Amino acid sequence: MKRGVILLVLLLGMFGCKKNKPTPPRDYTPAKTALIFPAKDEACNTGTTISDTKNTVIFRWNGAENAERYELVIKNLATGIYMVPLTTFNTQIEVTLTKNTPYSWYITATSSRSNNSTKSDVWKFYNSGPGFVSHAPFPTDLLAPALKEIIPAAQGKITLNWSGSDVDNDIVTYDVYFGTSNSPPLYKKDHNESILYNLSILPSTTYYWKVVAKDSKGNTSDSEVSQFLVGDIQIICGQPYTDPRDGITYNTVNINGGCWLGENLKYTNNNTVGINYGNSTAIYNDYGRLYSFNEVINSNIAPPGWHVPTYSEVDNLSQYLFQRYGSNYGGTLKSNTSNLWAPPNSGANNVTGFNAIPSGYYFNGIFDYGGYRFYMWTSTSQGLEGGQAFSLYTNSTGISVGSYTGAFYFAVRCVKN
Repeated sequence: MKRGVILLVLLLGMFGCKKNKPTPPRDYTPAKTALIFPAKDEACNTGTTISDTKNTVIFRWNGAENAERYELVIKNLATGIYMVPLTTFNTQIEVTLTKNTPYSWYITATSSRSNNSTKSDVWKFYNSGPGFVSHAPFPTDLLAPALKEIIPAAQGKITLNWSGSDVDNDIVTYDVYFGTSNSPPLYKKDHNESILYNLSILPSTTYYWKVVAKDSKGNTSDSEVSQFLVGDIQIICGQPYTDPRDGITYNTVNINGGCWLGENLKYTNNNTVGINYGNSTAIYNDYGRLYSFNEVINSNIAPPGWHVPTYSEVDNLSQYLFQRYGSNYGGTLKSNTSNLWAPPNSGANNVTGFNAIPSGYYFNGIFDYGGYRFYMWTSTSQGLEGGQAFSLYTNSTGISVGSYTGAFYFAVRCVKN
């Protein structure tokens, strides 16, 4: 009986005890360092002068939990150059700086027991030196969009956001520089907010920007130049495409693997390119815009992701249509559902969906052949001042090609890149 009791106790001990979970390893990642001095966005007038242009400043910070070593990183904001980082096991270090110069600084805390390091906040200060009264603003922090950020193309607009600071707290305005050059041009002068809304952007384009802060004493400081990229626009052939420059939507059509606009281009660039047939807004809605050859090759009239077709591209289209449809190959491009074509509109069946309409032309002060002929520029030059164009006639089932002086204004159809 006694041995049975002992056996029962042993069995209960074996199956009744649960295994303890292992204790997770301790995280020795250093905590974030709290900075003390030089104070944020203030003038530093302390330190030991060692020359007319130099003095020493003692940087101080609080010790951080788990930290064994600290790295001090200082940047000269006037030159944009970082000083050689300084390492210490203490919570202060003396550094020689240039007087009357803005700086930024931060601390990186590390530990031999962790592969992780922790960066403190970044503080700016002005190393004034004795007797210095007026301070230029600190270089502006560019907040959004972030450096090298990729912006979705469908967004179409961008908002710039930045932060300015000044020891004297007397920033009055900002000059904003923005464009596609890495030395961007002035976009907005004397802007009195630290945000700028609704700047137009185009797909597949890199933009650059900077901000100049100006204070009440006339002092200025430039930010660094930042950049961001607008992504490619998604074009699905057979579905409507909206031009991000002006919001106009076009039908698109696939013909033999090429994606074409199914309507005449209507881009005006704020009425600086092209002309309406008969100077009529009502006709523009049907005919689109007529353009000179100079505008075709020099004014970037094609929407992002598209281009004005070359002679070869239109010729290949023409040959494909002839091989497939025979002598009525021109009729396959002509609209047959509108009353825009004057009779007889020979062979029109629009089986391609190209939907060509008789938008005519403008030349030497005269609008002509509206309702009777469709002319379309290519981007291929012919001679010194002209280009090649294709055309469709109401009384023909074919496609014509010719060379024209650049003073003619024709319609434009674009093809996807």
